[in-house]
Amino acid sequence: MAGPAREAFNRQLLDIIHSMEEEQGLVDHRFAMAHSMKETNGPFFFAALLPTFCRDSTATLRELTVALGQPVLNYHELDELCIKIKGSASCIGACRMALACCELRRAVENRSSKESCVTALNAMKQEFLLLQEKMDTLVQLERRIVSHETDGP
Repeated sequence: MAGPAREAFNRQLLDIIHSMEEEQGLVDHRFAMAHSMKETNGPFFFAALLPTFCRDSTATLRELTVALGQPVLNYHELDELCIKIKGSASCIGACRMALACCELRRAVENRSSKESCVTALNAMKQEFLLLQEKMDTLVQLERRIVSHETDGP
């Protein structure tokens, strides 16, 4: 029974990835490429990659929030944090989040008001929350698929 269940979970996972890319525009082709890398990097690769991305992004968003809460903004620090999170989002194919990062970085580079920077950060957080919800679902499915693969046919 593991074979049909594994196939059903895999189809569901691929449908979600397709929806995230084609219908919702949350991710681009790099996200599907990251999923396919489990073929060469082992079955746990994708299930480990997504939580790592979410954990790192959460930490960087927290750092950005703290930095924007200071009485005087350190634009250099803000810029470095923007570059860091945009790089991560771009690498995994989280294109809408990367675009939101660009908006924050533009506000930082223009030395915009704190309110403008906070508004851009909140938009980025919103994109991340949408993405994280989908990624959590994908990780659960991927773990089911992997458990069926390691259990055998």
